[in-house]
Amino acid sequence: RSCRELWTILAGRSALREPAQVEAELNRHWDQLHQGLNYYKPPCASSAAKVKDNKDIAQPLKDFGVRISKLLGLDEPQSVHLLQCHLQEDYRGTRDSFKVVLKDERQSQALLLKIADYYDDERICLLRCVLLLLTYFQDERHVYRAEYSNCVNKLEKDLVSNYQMQFNKLFNAEAPTWESHGSLMTERQVSLWFRQCLREQSLLLEIIFLYSAYFEMSPTDLLSFTKMFKGQGFGLRQTNRHLVDKSMDMLVERTGYTSSLILVEGIDIDISCTNVPWKIVLNSISSLPPQILSRCTIFWTRCLSILKFTNTSQLILSPGRMRLFGGRRHENSFTLLVDLSHQPSCGCDRLLCKLSLWIGCQDASEGSSSTCCSPNTVKCKHISLYLVLFQVWSSLRHTGFLPFSSIPLSTVAQCASAEGMKAGNHGNLLVQIEQPRGEYAVAIAFLSLIKTLVRVAPMSVYACLGSDAAAIRDAFLTRLQSKTEDMRVKVMILEFLAVAVETQPGLIELFLNLEVKDGSEGSKEFLLGEWSCLHVVLDLIDSKQQGKYWCPPLLHRAALSFLLALWQDRRDSAISVLRKKERFWENLTTPLFGTLSPPSDTTEPCVLETCALVMKIIGLEIYYVVSGSLEQPLKDALQRFSSARRYEYWSQYVESLVCHVVELEEEGIRYFTETQMLISAWRTLLILSTTHADVTHLRDDLTKLKLSMDVLDGTKATLTTPRSAPCLRLGSVMATLLLVLLMQWRSVIVTASDVPSPLSLILESVLKADQQMMERTKTQILSALISVLQIQGLHGGDNAQLPQLLLSVCETVKDEVLTLIDITGHLSQCDGAEDEDSMETDCPRS
Repeated sequence: RSCRELWTILAGRSALREPAQVEAELNRHWDQLHQGLNYYKPPCASSAAKVKDNKDIAQPLKDFGVRISKLLGLDEPQSVHLLQCHLQEDYRGTRDSFKVVLKDERQSQALLLKIADYYDDERICLLRCVLLLLTYFQDERHVYRAEYSNCVNKLEKDLVSNYQMQFNKLFNAEAPTWESHGSLMTERQVSLWFRQCLREQSLLLEIIFLYSAYFEMSPTDLLSFTKMFKGQGFGLRQTNRHLVDKSMDMLVERTGYTSSLILVEGIDIDISCTNVPWKIVLNSISSLPPQILSRCTIFWTRCLSILKFTNTSQLILSPGRMRLFGGRRHENSFTLLVDLSHQPSCGCDRLLCKLSLWIGCQDASEGSSSTCCSPNTVKCKHISLYLVLFQVWSSLRHTGFLPFSSIPLSTVAQCASAEGMKAGNHGNLLVQIEQPRGEYAVAIAFLSLIKTLVRVAPMSVYACLGSDAAAIRDAFLTRLQSKTEDMRVKVMILEFLAVAVETQPGLIELFLNLEVKDGSEGSKEFLLGEWSCLHVVLDLIDSKQQGKYWCPPLLHRAALSFLLALWQDRRDSAISVLRKKERFWENLTTPLFGTLSPPSDTTEPCVLETCALVMKIIGLEIYYVVSGSLEQPLKDALQRFSSARRYEYWSQYVESLVCHVVELEEEGIRYFTETQMLISAWRTLLILSTTHADVTHLRDDLTKLKLSMDVLDGTKATLTTPRSAPCLRLGSVMATLLLVLLMQWRSVIVTASDVPSPLSLILESVLKADQQMMERTKTQILSALISVLQIQGLHGGDNAQLPQLLLSVCETVKDEVLTLIDITGHLSQCDGAEDEDSMETDCPRS
């Protein structure tokens, strides 16, 4: 794995989040963390020979690796590994386009420079990992504190000496030239190299500073750092200082500040220690540049206590700096420095006061901070704010920070097509910040603001992507295949593809990547192409992968949602491939054979949706395929479903789920949507089972009776007590299922004496409820009661309640018919009144 991946894992922003997994990654990368930047080796003949003799590496990669090694001054095997990581993580093209790039010198040079940037990021990420370990290894609140602590304890022995040597090496490094690194090492690349050098120096010093904050620095190390920093002018005497421009000033100053802080921590040892040459240390500190002195007052607090203890007679600063003689402040310099350090970094109020003075808003003698609240001053603030906003916007437009068009746009169609649009620095910023940090808020939002687009917009996304479509597909699939990629990004990609199945035929064919070959008797046979998204989906539904970190329940659900979209849209070519995949039906139906937590203890609501998706796919397969043509593995799975008494299990679970919803009606159930999906899917599967018993193997009368009574109990629970719309909707779903079961399983219902009484209670409750909400449900319950009366009455049922129930039903039907006649007559009269050619003369006109 790359250092960027390690950084994402350690920050807790990848799929690897268990402490044991983090510890395993730390052990795997131990050599890199221990060696730091020394891990990256310079080229040598023996390493080049290893690459040359390695038959597992394609020759084009070897050749390009040599060019990378030349440009970066990097070991050949590491150069090839760097190339492979870049292709996996950052390359935005296809495998075929990469071959074209290698053959085109201009494109290959551009790729070399991108890999140089990637290499810089890798080095920075490595140092950030060490910095992260040192930041949290003693933080009891951190979830990985124990793992970080174990790693730091192993690093502790020679961390300071190792990283100090690396800092010194960078500080004194000679700038690369085109003679040593090739023609691509232009002045601009040299400048970028030096900027990277300063960034690495700063991070190395931050690591040393954090280490010295936790572990006491030895007198020897303190003296060594003191002499080194003084000799380097606290960052100002860079070997390549001729390369420093204004944009690098902050990096140079940062190096000086961090050097100062290291000495502050180093000084913070036992003052009575006689091994420390305090005079040398303090005089070295006095060499600090003025801009650093003014910001490091903590130094002087510590230095004064040392002066007092050691009775040092004088500490002489170079000309222009503070002088201390026997503890006396010379020309109030010390006081001035302390005062300056406490001033705000941006004196906006003072500047505004001066602005108001300049334009004559108030007298110069009243220019104190207390007079800055006058109306004129407020006006000045507004004016300055507008000026600043205008300047910022103008600067953004001229710097290319925002997305921009490289061609003039004159029509709306051109704007909509995104022709000539460039990402701008903002887009590049997202790549450089979101991905390294593992925080994908913008990426996820984009995949969502695009999922909606492909659902509602009448346009072809595939056509808009043009020649970049295959490269984007490859990038999406690389994300899906990665075991450390953020799970939310994977879920959004799969949800996007599920929507695209229905609305974007061209795009989904690209992602399915099916290949056609001639089959037997002139038929066509479909195969999965190398870049088919179905490879990933099949891996995600593999029963052997479930429960592992790279396939959490949400991702499993997203994969099944995509498969359901294929079945619903009848993508027969893709479905034909899936049907014949080994263990496909076994893997697909695995969730239906598990044992779920009771509804009251459900912690993963998406598991309910997962089971619902499986039921829907099976239902569609049974419905569309002739029974005799079902694949044998599916038939076996349905046989096992019946013999394992899973019909009884799911019937009981759905009934308990419905009752749980009713119990929490007033509070509201947080996973109602998933509950509704499962109940609806179970209804579909059960209805199909009544008409396809030859494949579903639902033939046992006792099982049918049990299922019918569970549905009746669920219907009763939702329609006798609740009044909320969601519960009543569930009741309507259950009532529909009950009616179908009563009609299909007449032979079972004929002897079921427990059926009429609950139905009578349900009808009584429905008639008292809001008729507008219960209109359809009332019809279903009446139909169910009439069916029961027909079944049990015609066969001489001995239930004593039947006569009374028959009378009640007849009266209800009579009332409904009369109501219907009144409504129909009223509507007929209204229609007649509006018809000028009507022959009805006795109908009054309105």
